[in-house]
Amino acid sequence: MNLTRAGMALAALLAFTPVAIGGGTKKVPSTITYQNSVDNGTFIHQGEVKSELRRCERDRRVDLYGEGFDEPFESDRTNDEGRYRIVMPGDGIPQDYYTRVRPLHKGSITCKGDESKHKPLD
Repeated sequence: MNLTRAGMALAALLAFTPVAIGGGTKKVPSTITYQNSVDNGTFIHQGEVKSELRRCERDRRVDLYGEGFDEPFESDRTNDEGRYRIVMPGDGIPQDYYTRVRPLHKGSITCKGDESKHKPLD
């Protein structure tokens, strides 16, 4: 009977410590897509974050950069479908733009970051 209690105690311990024994953080790739356009003098930057895990698509911060700039021009968060949309007045500099999604840590999962292709304003 003591063996059964010891086995149950060990099973309970293992159930609550998955990271400590052989687990670690699971790293899940994310991919960001990017398109841009101009509509009546307004710059529209949009796309989506895709991942094998839905929780790595939702509520991700997306930053919009211009070629040669270290700081983002603007940021947005993805919606429940992983889509983002950044609208800027048309007084910006016509240049190559790109978007970047930052890594995100959610419990024992890390959603990896990604950078889109650099694209001139269409």
